[in-house]
Amino acid sequence: MFDTLIPINLWHKAPRWKRLLMIFAAGGLAGSGQAPIDTPALTLLGLGFGLWAIHQSSDTSYFSTGWLLGSGYFAASLAWIMEPFLVNLEATGWMAPFALAAMAGGLALFWGVTSALVKGRAPLLICLALLAAEVARSYVFTGFPWGLIGYVWIDTPLYQLAAVLGPYGMTLLTLVMAYGVAHARLVYSVALIAFAFVFQIVPNIAAVETSHGAAIVRLIHPNVAQSDKWNLR
Repeated sequence: MFDTLIPINLWHKAPRWKRLLMIFAAGGLAGSGQAPIDTPALTLLGLGFGLWAIHQSSDTSYFSTGWLLGSGYFAASLAWIMEPFLVNLEATGWMAPFALAAMAGGLALFWGVTSALVKGRAPLLICLALLAAEVARSYVFTGFPWGLIGYVWIDTPLYQLAAVLGPYGMTLLTLVMAYGVAHARLVYSVALIAFAFVFQIVPNIAAVETSHGAAIVRLIHPNVAQSDKWNLR
């Protein structure tokens, strides 16, 4: 798809800062698949462009390409970490953007390192490298498995596959689909994106119904006004 839309010569002749900015924006687009936007089709589009860009990188920019793609992704998908700093806006609000930048940039190191290791070889190998990055960040330094790529399907029927594949299998499936968006013919790429949109709007028919007489357990987020905690609607 992107080979058709973006001539290789034009991509390499573009100023470096413009290319890097587009890669960061693609990462942010990919993060739009996570809550609260919940649009997995944008994840496929953003990741697809990112995979294509890594494959087109030069020897000196594999790391920066992967790192910027990851920084954009985590900045969008983990924006919620700023909320605690905004509770007391005057005292701690100024810390919020620094906390998000540090978290996004730190987690993106996993994407940058794995991108540098594969050095833009076969695009499917890049998919496996980013999967390895997601697994590594889930365990290294006690782990931070929030916002895994495969989570973009949680509110769709497709996530029922997680019962078989697990979250990392769903992550690999998403990366392979993004690979298809990046490198398949335009008609097939559009079909994949449309497929993701359809799964987004189809109701999750596998939702579990409560058995008659069974105990009901409700989880209440602590960041809820006291007056609303007993509003069960």
